[in-house]
Amino acid sequence: MNGRDVIWESDLPITKGLQETIISFKKLEEELPIEDILNYLSTVPPLKYPLSADLEAKLPEITGALLVVLAKVMKEIDNESRQVTHELIEKSSKILDLTL
Repeated sequence: MNGRDVIWESDLPITKGLQETIISFKKLEEELPIEDILNYLSTVPPLKYPLSADLEAKLPEITGALLVVLAKVMKEIDNESRQVTHELIEKSSKILDLTL
């Protein structure tokens, strides 16, 4: 963490693809009122170090973008079914763990 006791946005490995997904998510978010859910998800579990105010403000959109990526991975794994199963979520999560 570069010797700091606070996590900054520059400490996160936000790739070009994730940045593009954040932009796409912002457009989607305008259509769906989900900010309260994202605010909750972005704080669970508590982190070891505090976040900078700028990063804390961006966590809902980063969380939303990660959920969009997860949904896209699930669709790639099983394009035929619209049913989300525990197994599908586990497979998709493993892929994200390998790539993020």
